[in-house]
Amino acid sequence: MDIAHAPTNTSIIVAEAIVGALEAFFATAFELDAFGHVERFDIHVIEDQVTSFVIETDLDRMRMVVRCPVGNFPGSSKVYPDFQRMLLEVAATVFWATCQTRSHGDAASQLLQGGAAGDRLAMIGSLCLSRSRIFGGVARLDKWGEHSPRQYELRVDRPTVIPQAPQMPPSSSATEDPDDDFRKVTDHLEVQVRSVIDVHLWDQAAWSGAAYGSFGLTAPPFLALMFKDEVAATRIFERWRERFGDCDEAEEIYIGIIRQYSTVHPAHYGMVLTSRLPDADSRVGLSTVVSRSLSMEPADDVNLSRFLTEYERVGAYLLMPMVLAPGQAQPILLKHLLLLKRALSVKVAAEVGPVDPKLMFLGPRGLRPP
Repeated sequence: MDIAHAPTNTSIIVAEAIVGALEAFFATAFELDAFGHVERFDIHVIEDQVTSFVIETDLDRMRMVVRCPVGNFPGSSKVYPDFQRMLLEVAATVFWATCQTRSHGDAASQLLQGGAAGDRLAMIGSLCLSRSRIFGGVARLDKWGEHSPRQYELRVDRPTVIPQAPQMPPSSSATEDPDDDFRKVTDHLEVQVRSVIDVHLWDQAAWSGAAYGSFGLTAPPFLALMFKDEVAATRIFERWRERFGDCDEAEEIYIGIIRQYSTVHPAHYGMVLTSRLPDADSRVGLSTVVSRSLSMEPADDVNLSRFLTEYERVGAYLLMPMVLAPGQAQPILLKHLLLLKRALSVKVAAEVGPVDPKLMFLGPRGLRPP
């Protein structure tokens, strides 16, 4: 979550309250069986010539603009009701846009009817009243001098602190259920969402296949993801380019190809797109990743094999969208949205290991290797 604001009293307190409201909602995520599928959501707080709080949301780009009346500090009783309404709308919109639940209706009832979320929002809003009465706004560093701060020299006989590595918990026994670790995670702060898949856009774009080609011997070969909706496909790649530039240097977008998963149709293969998995030394308790996978069913593997040969020769490839809408005679290659990539994981199904992201293709299809 990224919240940007101007350094004014109103913008600061509104931005802080939005952070608190979002925390109030996401703190209940596990109770609601809700799991995030969006890695980043941007919120901009802007003071504007408006009479009440105005919220503008662009779910295609996972952005929101909150416009608040210029100089109208939320601590006043006149503004407080509209301020509370804004906090509830922002928190609810971001929560439903970024989380997946078994039933949004049941989750909403559990979230709001119990009163916990509403009570937390009321408490967050009331803090603005307290700040206005006690501090006259927000605390700033340039006002520290008003309280006559003193400086203290370090004493030579002060104790020496020797850092020590924390003790690791004892290893679990082999008889424990491997899913126990998942159930033990009860703090949403221990969960990290890794996602390069904007679910809403991918649903609209309707990924339908892959195409391969080349722009000549001096350029890397290209891998084109084929979609049915041009607008959504364009926004998917625009979002990637906004996040990673025109070269995915950190290889945040993971692409895996699974060959020979069918003995009946040896040319058929699968493709999975997801986020790069977290590093092994990551201290995050649980990482959730979002993926999309698709079965490719060509009559032969000539195109794929030619692409892989060129990829091995060059060591890189160009990833770009291609659009073939229903009823459209020829596909359209959107070359201006390309990304340069170097990593591509290709395995036959029998070689896929137990923690390989390519299981996201095999598992749901009942093709999990022994």
